[in-house]
Amino acid sequence: MIIKKVPAIIILQLFCISMLLSAYDLNILSEQYRNLLERWINNETSREQALLELSNIETELSGGSLDREVLYWKSKFSFFRGQIHYELGDKELSVAELKKCLDYAEQANKIMEDSEIIGIMAEANSLLLLQMDFLYKAANYNVTMNLVSRALKLDPANSKAGFVKAQYLCNAPPIAGGDLEEGIRLFKTLVNRSDLEDFDRFYVLQGLAEVYENDGRINEAADLCRQALMLFPGNRKCNSLPVKNPAPRL
Repeated sequence: MIIKKVPAIIILQLFCISMLLSAYDLNILSEQYRNLLERWINNETSREQALLELSNIETELSGGSLDREVLYWKSKFSFFRGQIHYELGDKELSVAELKKCLDYAEQANKIMEDSEIIGIMAEANSLLLLQMDFLYKAANYNVTMNLVSRALKLDPANSKAGFVKAQYLCNAPPIAGGDLEEGIRLFKTLVNRSDLEDFDRFYVLQGLAEVYENDGRINEAADLCRQALMLFPGNRKCNSLPVKNPAPRL
C-alpha cells in the first residue's frame, strides 16, 4: 500500500480555511448575541423568548469541546441570563446563573488570563453582591474591586471594569471603600467615551441615572434617562422614572 504525502501547502490551506470558518461562525454568534441583547434592553422580547434564543445560540456554539473561546461565550450567556432574571426580580435563578458565569469565566481565565474575561467576573460578582445578604457582602465586598483592579491593570480601557468600579464607588459605604463623587466622576468619564457600543453606553447612562435618583437629584437622573431612551426608547426601567421632562436649568 502506497501512502501519498500531502503537500505542506495543502495542509496550511486547509488549516486557514478551518480558521476562517471558525471566525465566521463566531462573528455570526456575536451578532446574534448583540441583536438579542439590544431587543431585551428595548423591551422587544419576553423573558421566555430571550432565554430560548440564548439556549439555541449556545447549542450552536460547540460540539462538546470546552476551549477558551467556548468557555468565554458560555460565561457571557450565563451572565445575560442572570441579568434577565435579576431585572425581573427572580433572585434564585439569577444567583444560580451568575455562579455558572463565574465558573465558566474562571475556567477560561486559567487557560489564559484576559482583561475581558476578568471584567465579566467583576460584573457577575457585582450583580451577586446586590442580591445577597449582609454577611455575604461583608465577606466578599473586596472581591469585586480586586477583579476590577486586575482587569484594568491588563487593559486600562476596559469599559465594563470601569463601569463596575464606578457602580461600586457610588453604592458601597465609605467604610468599604465607597466614594460617591469619585464614582460619579468615573461615570461621567465613561459617558464621554466615543468607543462604547450602544448597549454599553445605555447601561452607563442608566447606571448614573440611578445614582442621581438615589441621591435625590431627579432632574439630572431624568436628563440621563432621556439620553438613554434615545438609544433604546422601549426600555422599561428608564421609562419608569417619575420625572421624564426635567425642569430647565437656570
